[in-house]
Amino acid sequence: MMGSECEAGSSSKHRKKNKPLMEKKRRARINKCLSQLKQILIQDQHKNSQSHAKWEKADILEMTVEYLKTLRQQKSTDTSPATTVPSPTVPPTVPLQYSNFMQQYLIYQQQLAAFSSYMNFNLASTNHGNFSK
Repeated sequence: MMGSECEAGSSSKHRKKNKPLMEKKRRARINKCLSQLKQILIQDQHKNSQSHAKWEKADILEMTVEYLKTLRQQKSTDTSPATTVPSPTVPPTVPLQYSNFMQQYLIYQQQLAAFSSYMNFNLASTNHGNFSK
């Protein structure tokens, strides 16, 4: 019993020791994301450089929420119910890869057909007249 109590105590101390480091990392992630949101807002809303230098974190979050609401509203008015299925984005290399695949597939099919014909001919010629009664 004594050993498990010591382990629990050391685990608790370890967590307490790491808590400031974990908090620092969490804040860094939040600040990084806020910075990215700020850049998106600046680019998409064409804000001048003097006004965005003073934005607080709450300002960035509020403007992001408003921006997303505007985008959602535009999307709902721009698309009709028949075209609400999003079109998949195709990387530029996919058509080339598909074309190469189809070429290889067609070559394989031709070779398979030729081999099949060859095998059928050989089977027919070797079995011809070898039927026993």
